[in-house]
Amino acid sequence: MKNTLILFCCLFTLATVSTLNAQQPQVVEKTENKVDRAEDKADRVENKRERAENKQGRDENKAERRAEKRKSKKDLDNAREEVRDVKREDGARNKRDDVEKARDKQEDTRDKQENVRDNREDKRDRAESKRERKEEKRLRKEKKAADKKAAADKKN
Repeated sequence: MKNTLILFCCLFTLATVSTLNAQQPQVVEKTENKVDRAEDKADRVENKRERAENKQGRDENKAERRAEKRKSKKDLDNAREEVRDVKREDGARNKRDDVEKARDKQEDTRDKQENVRDNREDKRDRAESKRERKEEKRLRKEKKAADKKAAADKKN
């Protein structure tokens, strides 16, 4: 009789504890799902904003490249005119000096344009690195949450 009574008490305790434990993950899961949905929504908004910024940046870059091309063509034409003027006005020795000056000027112009392009590219690379770091951080966070969830499921 005592053994039966003890057995029933143990069974009742076990049933109560298991039902309480079974309810616990559902509450945690619901809150995690709610947080995940909020994060997903924020990510979608951020992605939409980034796409708009990228599109605007591409449009700006296209316009800048056109302007640079026009400017470089104009600079080249000016340099050629200068060379022609030098050839007409000066002697052979002065002509060589002026041609070299014109070439140097052209090279300086090209170097300036190259520096501008390099600076823009560096800026884009920094922005891309920033986005990648942010994405990696988000992935680590998701992985950590998934690991916690798996550990909780394993525990039950």
